[in-house]
Amino acid sequence: MQILITGRHLQLSDEMQRYVREKAGKLPRYYERLNSIEVVIAQHAGHFEVEMLVSADHRQSFVGRESHQDVFAAVDLLMDKMERQLTRHKEKVRNRKGRQSADGSGPAPQARGKDRLRPLRPPAGPDAEVTESDEADRAGM
Repeated sequence: MQILITGRHLQLSDEMQRYVREKAGKLPRYYERLNSIEVVIAQHAGHFEVEMLVSADHRQSFVGRESHQDVFAAVDLLMDKMERQLTRHKEKVRNRKGRQSADGSGPAPQARGKDRLRPLRPPAGPDAEVTESDEADRAGM
C-alpha cells in the first residue's frame, strides 16, 4: 500500500512524516482492500488542516478533513474519523441488506409474512364485547 504525505505552505519535519505514516499504516486493520493513502497537511493562520484521501478497491474513496492548532492532534482526530468510515463501510459490505451480522451487531432483520406483528385493535366501542377471535388475534394465532 502506498502512503503519500505532502505539506502545503509548510515544511514537514521527519518526526511529523513518521507519525503520519505510522498512523496511516494502521488503517488496513479496519478495511483490508486499501490501495493508497494520500495525506495533505496545510497550515493556515495559526492552525493546521489535515486532509486524507484513502483509495480502495472498486473505485471506492474515503475522504476526511480535520483542523486543529496542533498538527499531531489534528492527525489523531482525523484517524478516528477515517477508522469510523472504514469500519462502517466494511459492515455495510458484510451485511449487504442491513441484516444482523453473526456477532449480533447491526440492525435486526425485518419480519416478513406471518412473522410480522399486527397492531392490537381495541374493541369497536365502549359497549362492544371482546370475542374469542379478538383474543386469538391478540395472542398472535
